[in-house]
Amino acid sequence: MSSRKTSKLIVVDAGGVILNGGMCPAIIEAVTMESKLGIERVTELFKTFMKPMWAGEHDEDWFFTNLLDSAGIPDSPRWRRIPINSEVALPGAVRALQSLSQAGPVWMLSVQVGTWLRGSLAACSADRYLERIFVSSEMGICKPNTGAYEPVIGAWEGKPEDVLFIDDTPKCLPPAEKLGIATHLAIKGDVQEWYEVASQFQKT
Repeated sequence: MSSRKTSKLIVVDAGGVILNGGMCPAIIEAVTMESKLGIERVTELFKTFMKPMWAGEHDEDWFFTNLLDSAGIPDSPRWRRIPINSEVALPGAVRALQSLSQAGPVWMLSVQVGTWLRGSLAACSADRYLERIFVSSEMGICKPNTGAYEPVIGAWEGKPEDVLFIDDTPKCLPPAEKLGIATHLAIKGDVQEWYEVASQFQKT
């Protein structure tokens, strides 16, 4: 348990809460520009190959090999740089994490690829203020499956009701609530809004 002022835990999602969520659009746009396929078909292929990687069933090499081959594009190392370079911190997000982390622990729970997420967080120094990062590709399960939230509760030494989970996707909140976790639906991209809620939660 943290020795800081609060016994409350803040758990944040990544895309739309801390990061801009630019990874998926960036990959789809880049593939569309270099292939003869329309954006609808590229988006379909992207989802087909991304979902198993999010769930930890395959790695990024498998993803890019299959996606690019299906789009008729030669593979190269530059494609591996797109995910990390396209995910950047939202304005005020790192400062919000820093402030919250001074009062109590802040963790992250995200549907993402571990290496990509950690790389993006390190690039903007957000990782400095996150004590734990739970990511779907490493856990082998994605939100909103209830099992995606159980590792968080298992690692937390306090009560579930002392945990606030912040996500910008409505369907990701009810499974957390079933486990007794307090939740807040963030407005995508509005850091100040969810920060004020989290700060107040720490004081209760």
